[in-house]
Amino acid sequence: DDDDWYAEDVKKALFADYIKGRSENTFAPNDTLTRAEAAVIFNRLVPSYGMYGTDEVADFDDFTELAWAEDSLAVAYNKGYLEGYPDNTLQP
Repeated sequence: DDDDWYAEDVKKALFADYIKGRSENTFAPNDTLTRAEAAVIFNRLVPSYGMYGTDEVADFDDFTELAWAEDSLAVAYNKGYLEGYPDNTLQP
């Protein structure tokens, strides 16, 4: 709603195209932001120069859960902004 404390920031983010929402008409601002969603937002904001490929993230055990964000996770991982867990997962 336009009265929500985050309404103006959401409108700006949508306009700048670094946040798209969960669907065409759902944003879910009160839901927890996942690591995969954060990586996608990050990738839209920060240039991905020097991306080394996606092989590293494909080796994580939970890769099938995060394939939709593979490129963004690879950028964040390869630049050192995101690390895996000791159990060989990214826990997207």
